[in-house]
Amino acid sequence: MEKFLHKIGLIQYFSIELDITPEEFAQRLQNIVDIDDFGFFSINFTYSNTLKVYKGIVNLNDFKIKRVRRLYDNRQSNSIATGTVEFINNKSIVNTKVNGFTLTYLFILLIFILTIIGVTIAIIVNFSKVDFTIFLYIGFIFIMFYVVYKQLVQNVKNTIYDLQREFFYLTRKETIY
Repeated sequence: MEKFLHKIGLIQYFSIELDITPEEFAQRLQNIVDIDDFGFFSINFTYSNTLKVYKGIVNLNDFKIKRVRRLYDNRQSNSIATGTVEFINNKSIVNTKVNGFTLTYLFILLIFILTIIGVTIAIIVNFSKVDFTIFLYIGFIFIMFYVVYKQLVQNVKNTIYDLQREFFYLTRKETIY
């Protein structure tokens, strides 16, 4: 399943090389991450009133974070980033996996598939009464599926962009974190 999601762009990987130690990286990342254990409700409802940018868990050598949603925020991403930090040649190498396919979208995909199966059964049962509206209905389902897919891919790209910027800013000496 993970290979398929990677092939269609819903799981992407990136690495970034930073000029700080893993301990310093973990401490600075912890300053912008609100502690959350990613329970069932926290994965889907990550709204928060704190000033921290991400929610998740940060350890010395790994992390699992997700961007906090804000009211009226146009860049709401549901992507979850998990990563590891290695120290090689006096540099920290952060390997990150961004997964845009969450439990919520699995539920939406299941509804789409059940609807397509139901319409197909209705067409087969009432084959003599095939109407043009059935084809419009099937077309609408596929268009909505495509829109959700493109939104997920864009969320993964936005998350990667935001994380790369955030990791770079964590290396600055004059950070206010």
